[in-house]
Amino acid sequence: MLEPGTRVSHAAIKLAAQVGTLLIWVGEAGVRLYSSGQPGGARSDKLLYQAQLALDPNLRLKVARKMFQLRFGEAAPERRSIEQLRGIEGARVRKTYQLQAKQYRVTWNGRKVREMIWNQIEKLAADGNVVMSWATNSESGFDFITYGNNRREPVDLDGLRLVRFLPPKGNSPA
Repeated sequence: MLEPGTRVSHAAIKLAAQVGTLLIWVGEAGVRLYSSGQPGGARSDKLLYQAQLALDPNLRLKVARKMFQLRFGEAAPERRSIEQLRGIEGARVRKTYQLQAKQYRVTWNGRKVREMIWNQIEKLAADGNVVMSWATNSESGFDFITYGNNRREPVDLDGLRLVRFLPPKGNSPA
């Protein structure tokens, strides 16, 4: 997502197109979508392959084990479920945060600050819609939560956070 003020060379855009990287030009804080590319010429083969990997439990676990190896530089422990691998990853990430906080002399209280802010948002938002996002050490690089009747629902797909758009009230899916 490229916000106003972002400078990208022609060569970088060309390379992104060649390797199939989606670039999206948005307004400040991602409020408006101005333009986006269509990597791969709108082919569906990669999407269908990803769906196959996500829907087959054995393939999904194989992908999770490979991602674990890529993240940590070592093979995932044998005979562990995806949920158990997530727990191991979460413990390692928390430990990393603690060590970095100590190294840079920053008080780290985990999610407590974010949760306090979110509690205030829920009290003040009334009938409004709110999305809160933050940087994470995940494949997508961020996580988010939503409040209100905004038709957007966070979905977790093996640690990758996606958004499911719900139909408008009164409309049922076709």
